[in-house]
Amino acid sequence: MKTYIVNVVLFLIVEKPFQTRPVLSSTKKAPGFCIVCGAPATTEALFKVVGAIIIQRYCDKCLSGAKY
Repeated sequence: MKTYIVNVVLFLIVEKPFQTRPVLSSTKKAPGFCIVCGAPATTEALFKVVGAIIIQRYCDKCLSGAKY
């Protein structure tokens, strides 16, 4: 008997975040970096996607021009 592993790619269409919030600084964890330019992030955009929440971080410069 042969076992086959099949990779399934799921494309999700998300238009806008359901919430944005400032990135909270913590002594244990770095605030993260902007997904566009790599600068320190200042804002998090939260997206609900099929039973999960996706968080994308942006700096102030890239947030205004962010495409969702």
